[in-house]
Amino acid sequence: MNKISLWLRATRTRIIGLILLVLFSIAYVLPTFHILPEPLAQKWPFKSVVNLGLDLQGGSYLVFYVDVNKALHQSLQSQLENIRKTLKEKGSPADFDFHLESESPPTAVILGSSEVLTQVETSLKENSTRYHIYFDSDRKLLVEHSPSYANELSRNLLDQSVRVVRNRIDEFGVSEPSISTKGQNRIVVELPGVKDIDQAKALIGQTAKLEFRLVDEQMPQASLEELVTHLEQEHNLKMSEEIKLSEYTEKINLFAKGKIPETSEILFERVETQGHRRLSLLPYLLHKETQVSGADLQDAQVTFGQYREPEVAFSMKAEGGRRFESLTGENIGKRLAIVLDRAVKSAPVINSKIAGKGVISVGRGTGYDHAMTEAKNLSIVLRAGALPASLELQEQRVIGPSLGQDSIHYGIISGTLGCLLIFIFMIGYYRLSGFFATISLLLNLLFSFTILIGIGATLTLPGIAGLALIIGMGVDSNVLIFERIRDEIMEDADPQVATQYGFSRAFAAILDANVTHGIVGLVLYNFGTGPLKGFAVTLLIGIFTTLFCAVTVCRLMFDYYLQLKPKRISI
Repeated sequence: MNKISLWLRATRTRIIGLILLVLFSIAYVLPTFHILPEPLAQKWPFKSVVNLGLDLQGGSYLVFYVDVNKALHQSLQSQLENIRKTLKEKGSPADFDFHLESESPPTAVILGSSEVLTQVETSLKENSTRYHIYFDSDRKLLVEHSPSYANELSRNLLDQSVRVVRNRIDEFGVSEPSISTKGQNRIVVELPGVKDIDQAKALIGQTAKLEFRLVDEQMPQASLEELVTHLEQEHNLKMSEEIKLSEYTEKINLFAKGKIPETSEILFERVETQGHRRLSLLPYLLHKETQVSGADLQDAQVTFGQYREPEVAFSMKAEGGRRFESLTGENIGKRLAIVLDRAVKSAPVINSKIAGKGVISVGRGTGYDHAMTEAKNLSIVLRAGALPASLELQEQRVIGPSLGQDSIHYGIISGTLGCLLIFIFMIGYYRLSGFFATISLLLNLLFSFTILIGIGATLTLPGIAGLALIIGMGVDSNVLIFERIRDEIMEDADPQVATQYGFSRAFAAILDANVTHGIVGLVLYNFGTGPLKGFAVTLLIGIFTTLFCAVTVCRLMFDYYLQLKPKRISI
């Protein structure tokens, strides 16, 4: 038995493993290049393709501002409302008034008797790390968030907002979105392939705070509508496209103070007619207390009503369902308003006890298509959860698919030309050894693509730069090995010994370079944003494939050649 047969038997497992790996990789990446005939493509065992990023396939780029100050404002207001409620439950004879003086940071000015303010101070000091509390006078107490608590709350708001936005986008069905934070109060959202940017904006930015409130029947509907009309005329206020419904509602309630019960407020239902060209508002006087909210929600799905109109059916969690059943059972014959983001969606009459399930009507007077879109979006935001703070769109860019196609087209041309020049140089300079290096580099790219597709990574322009860097890393590794082999041959070493020493003694330098690249890649992945992360993922994959191809694949080819010509090496 000759030496080649013995070598093949000794390395059979490695050779068979490498051949199977190459065949699997080729089969796995073929669907990405869309070169399979349609009948064969449908029967092909692998369907995964590489995901293209926003810069390659086009899509939407959105930057949202998280209104942290407003959330801090609401947190402080809610705390003081709870203290007021607790004092009343304890039978405190006095009450206190408060208002917020500044926006950043919000400072609550509390007015009342010395006795009541002392009780408020005692209640607030139970959370002493949260607040700075000091008396401005005997009848005036100032309260604001401590900087540490404000920072903690801001971070939590930002993290929670990112989670909710991600949940909504996942429900929306966008493949491989990129969602990241920018600074202390911004969220950057990249949606590859999304063409309907208006729907995406509405879906992401909707706060979706759901409440169930009883209608205050003390004031007849006609009298309430007259009051709203009178307040509009008296204060020259009119709902229009220039003013948000939330701002309009806040001003109406400010002007109505003293004319409606303190425990109630006016909210509006938006009614759109004539192809949603005309907007009218239907006022409701609602109790402020919310006994059941969106936090009690378990599920929400689009259904159809008696006349096939789209609706959103919801179901409650166990505890929320019990409260909802108690609420409806004790108020049969009264109206229960369904409030979303301080706007009334509907206010049906409670005809019987409801055991944790109900329906939200949508798109009143807007037509089937508009109502169906609203129902789908509402069901998504209710399932995905409410945003802890409102989002304001600050920047939007739409990247057309033609730009992405140009990037892919010129990227392929430049990449192919660059690789050809490298291959020509390697073969011309290192001869047969350069040919081995060329095969190793091609397999390096093949394995990198296979891993990218396998882990579901997104390929972006920086990712393509990472692929180019992989080629450079592979060339660098091969040059280190070849030059070491040359040095050994110049010292009159046997070709087989020179090759063995070349691979073993160059390995330390190759490993050192790749470990350094790996550290950089990990730092970029952990602290970088979307494009940098794409580059880092490709770089980390390239480190693994480069080490494998340079040390294992290239070594196998050298060993086989030296079995054929043990006394000669082409380098």
